[in-house]
Amino acid sequence: MDASPDLFAATLERVDGNSIVVLVGELDLDTAPELARVLDPLLDEGPSEVLVECSDLSFIDSSGIAVLVAAQMRLKGRGAHLALRSLTPHAMKTFATVGLTEFLNVEPADPRSIA
Repeated sequence: MDASPDLFAATLERVDGNSIVVLVGELDLDTAPELARVLDPLLDEGPSEVLVECSDLSFIDSSGIAVLVAAQMRLKGRGAHLALRSLTPHAMKTFATVGLTEFLNVEPADPRSIA
């Protein structure tokens, strides 16, 4: 079956010793629990940095942002951190609007797009 663009997936990949959570599709109230399920094992005893690849994330709402903020808070509690990378300009604007670009270590897809 072909994936439709509004489906969501959060998958964990290990690349060169790094834990990367790859997000695809729309992260919203219905799909935020899936992200939480994937992140949960990494938060208390996982790596010192959890990368979240967002280049294929087409939408994020406050529910998705809340999962990421909660994850960052748990990671910081043990001296680790979350980093979001490859955000689209639209997603970058969303994180900048709510004032979370520094807290969530947000990197845009195009570094020249940082305002």
